[in-house]
Amino acid sequence: MKHLLFVLMTALLLAACGNDSVKETEEIPVELDATVETEESEEEEMEQLEEAEEEVASADEAEKVEVPQGDLTVDGAKEIIETAGMGAQDKLVSATIEGEEIQAIIEMESRALMEDDFAAVASYSKASAELLAYEGWEVLTIEYVNVGTISMNRSEKEVNEDGMDHFPVYAIAGKLK
Repeated sequence: MKHLLFVLMTALLLAACGNDSVKETEEIPVELDATVETEESEEEEMEQLEEAEEEVASADEAEKVEVPQGDLTVDGAKEIIETAGMGAQDKLVSATIEGEEIQAIIEMESRALMEDDFAAVASYSKASAELLAYEGWEVLTIEYVNVGTISMNRSEKEVNEDGMDHFPVYAIAGKLK
């Protein structure tokens, strides 16, 4: 199921990226045209992130990880991250819970059809959506080796139309450092 989701997200992103047509206008000065292109690029990127968020949300419903209820343990967090937030070739270097912070390090295998930063955002989105169902943590920090680190506080979560807690994909992408 993870591979199917990955292929679908990749196809959506590639389709959206491939549609970079620029409309020509006769009366707009060159300086303004550059502004229009920038605004269109930002809008297209936002649409891509929203589409990815919708794909992740629907896949999250189909692929739930069963972990005992209650406060989250280190083993439970590892299982969720490995199952929901990683591809088959990715490697969980470490996962710990220190105080109220879950910290993990993932070595991601490069994706041929998806940029590493998009793959990291998708990975974090899926893992965090699962982890939000459990108590015992307030901050989730995942370092993606050679890509960056994403850290979000539980208070930044939102509830989707199905009543499920999640971090919006655009917010996750904005946290990638």
